Amino acid sequence: LDRKARGLRITLNDGQLEELAGLWYKPLSDVAVIEDNLHETLGTLRDMGLRLAVLSNTFLPPGVLDGHLEKHKILDYFSTTIYSSETLVRKPNPQIYQFALDAMEIDGPEAIMVGDRLREDVRGPEQLGIKGIFKRGIVNRNKRIPSDVIAINRIDELPDVITGMSQTS
Repeated sequence: LDRKARGLRITLNDGQLEELAGLWYKPLSDVAVIEDNLHETLGTLRDMGLRLAVLSNTFLPPGVLDGHLEKHKILDYFSTTIYSSETLVRKPNPQIYQFALDAMEIDGPEAIMVGDRLREDVRGPEQLGIKGIFKRGIVNRNKRIPSDVIAINRIDELPDVITGMSQTS
């Protein structure tokens, strides 16, 4: 947005850019819904002793996305948020996953990445020993999933899947 504004010879300060990004994102935010039982599932994962993080490729400023998570009352479940707009590194670059690992003070094999993009959320993290779980959804419903990839349809499947993963390792 900053680049577009500068192209129009408009100079915006950081606050104005964040406000503009929020206005751009608002129609999407207004129609977004969370899965049933999401609060309960995130609570269960936290009660299992897991620390949760958000790792997102986005051009939006962190405040816009944090505001969206807060709107749905889920921001507090996450101990860490890493946004590519802040790090200037995007998935699947290993550096962005390392930022998350460092923030959480864990090593790759201790982490699990859940996401809806095979390249960015499953294959990318594998470079650091992070196990990926593929979340099926509207944006990837026709995606062929390799047999070696764990896939879920709903977030509320995660506690059982993660328990199963820890029993087989």
